[in-house]
Amino acid sequence: MTDPSPDLAARLDEAITLYHEGWAPLIVVTGYKEKGDLYTEAQAGSAYLQQHGIPASAIVEASGSDSYQNLTDAAAALQGRGVHTILISTDPFHEDRSMAIASSLGFVPYPTPTRSSPIGAFASIPYFAKETVAVGLGRIVGYANLNRLHSFG
Repeated sequence: MTDPSPDLAARLDEAITLYHEGWAPLIVVTGYKEKGDLYTEAQAGSAYLQQHGIPASAIVEASGSDSYQNLTDAAAALQGRGVHTILISTDPFHEDRSMAIASSLGFVPYPTPTRSSPIGAFASIPYFAKETVAVGLGRIVGYANLNRLHSFG
């Protein structure tokens, strides 16, 4: 199994901490396979978590090609288990959109942004700009409609 990227590893490390501290009895890993990849991002995340002591029974894999699809796929598994409140471990620049999407899917989300993301300082500016536009558009047209527009184009 391939190692996760440094930014994914930072998010997974946050989830590992939350699990071991008793805040997250279940961890959802998301992501799809890019061209040329042998494994999905979710599979790489699951393997990493298991290598760090998280039992497979506490991991749910969900896939999608973007945040909305990832959370929509995860929603079915979580709601099937009676989960309504979730912690979202992501990069700080992605926190607002992740929270808004989760709320639109009926969850009560709480942010737990990673403090060890390798994307920081000036390198994060383009990410914050992209997220600002995505959050604004999502609030205007709805995240499901924004996803459909993105998938169409």
